[in-house]
Amino acid sequence: LLRDANTIRTDAAATYGQLRFTAGHFTVTPGLRVEHIRVRNFVFRRGFNDRNATSIQNQTVWLPGLSVSY
Repeated sequence: LLRDANTIRTDAAATYGQLRFTAGHFTVTPGLRVEHIRVRNFVFRRGFNDRNATSIQNQTVWLPGLSVSY
């Protein structure tokens, strides 16, 4: 390997749930989606000082939603 090289890998998983409530002609639908994302960055450095580095970032996101229809 004569130069630096980066390898980035991203994995994601998501799920959701929702309920439906009806009152007369109105329907209310609250929901919640959850996403978990993991990003891994592998850095391979070559040159005067050979060194490798790895960084891992995890993030969980909660996404609420609400729908009202008539």
